[in-house]
Amino acid sequence: MTDLFSGQEAPLADRMRPRTLAGFIGQRHLLGEGRLLRRAIEADRLTSSIFFGPPGCGKTTLASIIANSTKSAFVQLNAVTSGVADVRKVIADAQERRAYGQSTYLLLDECHRWSKAQSDSILPAIERGIIRFIGSTTENPMVSMTPAIVSRCRVFQFEPLTERDVLTAMRRAIDETNRRRTIQKRYNEEHGITPKTIVKEIKSSLVISKKAKGGEEIKAKDIPDEIEKLKAVMKIASANLDFEKAIEIREKIAELRRQLAKLTRK
Repeated sequence: MTDLFSGQEAPLADRMRPRTLAGFIGQRHLLGEGRLLRRAIEADRLTSSIFFGPPGCGKTTLASIIANSTKSAFVQLNAVTSGVADVRKVIADAQERRAYGQSTYLLLDECHRWSKAQSDSILPAIERGIIRFIGSTTENPMVSMTPAIVSRCRVFQFEPLTERDVLTAMRRAIDETNRRRTIQKRYNEEHGITPKTIVKEIKSSLVISKKAKGGEEIKAKDIPDEIEKLKAVMKIASANLDFEKAIEIREKIAELRRQLAKLTRK
């Protein structure tokens, strides 16, 4: 997890991903109050399932909600990059957990891409309840997946998000952006940081640094590259919330001023 001022923020879509069923958008026919899928998730009794629907409708998000809410172990694989060896390891680990009374969920993204041999490798574990399989696919599982797997899973068909769902997501994103801007503004005020003070003090630090090292004081016109860097820092500070760097620079300036005072007394 990244913090507010790390400079390496997660993308907005990931930051806005719901963590609980209460924040999930869409699929009311599956997750409305009293619906089977919702009751199974809330009771932590979801059996092997396949989530089938178009991209961007919440299949992976719902799986992550299940991972966050379940007391069972949760393992995620991608059908494109995983093979029989990966499945065997998951099953072996699941058997060990089962001996201590803990169940294991296996989420398989793009599950329609698995071959018959790969599907057959996991079939016994599903039948014996060693793992609870959750497949996520954009293709109709009745056509694209091994019948033996489909027959042992409950298929939940996800629908495209409605216009109302999209507007709800947009409002949440706007509210989140405004909330973070408010935090940014408060942080600036508490630390006395603005784009102007950042640029002014960094310019000073360049001049002081040169003088502290015994060189001649130089003017801004002699260091155009440095000025361009200052502009970039200003943009980072004001737009990307990278204020930890600004605080670090302020501390460096204070140190350089102390050095300058020593040189002046000599």
